[in-house]
This record gives sequence, C-alpha cells and structure tokens, in this order.
Amino acid sequence: MLIDTYVFEKWDKYLEVENKGKVGRPYEYPIEFFEFLMKIRALWNVPFRILESFVRILSKITGKFRSLTYVSIFKRIRKIDVRKFKDEISKSNINKEDMYIIIDLKGFKITNRGESINNKYNKKRKG
Repeated sequence: MLIDTYVFEKWDKYLEVENKGKVGRPYEYPIEFFEFLMKIRALWNVPFRILESFVRILSKITGKFRSLTYVSIFKRIRKIDVRKFKDEISKSNINKEDMYIIIDLKGFKITNRGESINNKYNKKRKG
C-alpha cells in the first residue's frame, strides 16, 4: 500500500497553522501526523502499542520529533473526525476501474505473542 508521507515534508507549516492563536503549551505534532497513523492503523488493524514502536522508529529515522506513548497516540486519534475522510472519498471523481493498488508487505511484521516480554528480559526464543 502506498502511503503518502506529505506530512513530514510540511511538518513545520502544519504546526505553525495548528498553534496559531493557541493558548497554553503548543502542539509538537500536527493533526495530519495522527491522520497518517490512523490510516496505518485502519489499513493493517495495527494495535496502538505497535503504532508506538512505529513512531519511535520514525523519530529515529527523521529526527523531526520525539517518540510518543501509545496513550497519547490513542487520545489524539480518537479526537479526529472521520466524517471528513468519508466526504473526501465521496467527493473524489476517481473511477474505480482506473485505480491501481500496489502492496509490498515484505519486512512489515506485527510482533508475535510474548515477544515483547522476551525482548524486555533478553530471553532467547525457544520455539
């Protein structure tokens, strides 16, 4: 699945717009970033804990932001109004016959059961 990473290119612009006139602590992450995470979660049914590790890896790669906890990801994603996405899809003039989807899941892995505990205590997998 090809996911548009435009949010990283326009990160500072989105933050500036979102924090304009905001009282209190400014946002460190634009809402578009959480929409990006929400799309990943919807496409592959990824749990919030896995999204947390995904954000941690992205933060190391990009260096734009610090990693987030799964609770903060959960709270911001739950505030997103999904009706706007439904309206965007219904307004688009895409002919479904002309649509192509490319999927490459090589290297994308959801953790196995109990793997996080093995990693935490540096245990070797027995089976």
